[in-house]
Amino acid sequence: MYRKGGALDLELEAMLRIGHFYAQDHQYKLQALALYTDISLLASNLPPLDRAAIASELASLCTKLQCKRKAAFYYREAALCQEKRANTLAATQLLLEAG
Repeated sequence: MYRKGGALDLELEAMLRIGHFYAQDHQYKLQALALYTDISLLASNLPPLDRAAIASELASLCTKLQCKRKAAFYYREAALCQEKRANTLAATQLLLEAG
């Protein structure tokens, strides 16, 4: 998953555990989706690779709840975070080569 350490990580970890509980029962679907939105907002302050890991996990949970559109949104968010990280690494490499 993501790198742990700090109060934000503890809060996210607790919220993700609740999210896994909600994903097991479709009667909690609305609560789960609201919680996943909160988790996504909290994760927006994390580095791209960590955000990508959390977005992938949220996509998986949405898939369990059969929320295909929301799952697609989180899969796309994960891909964008990974792409942003790749672009950052490429830019850093170019700067190092330029000396």
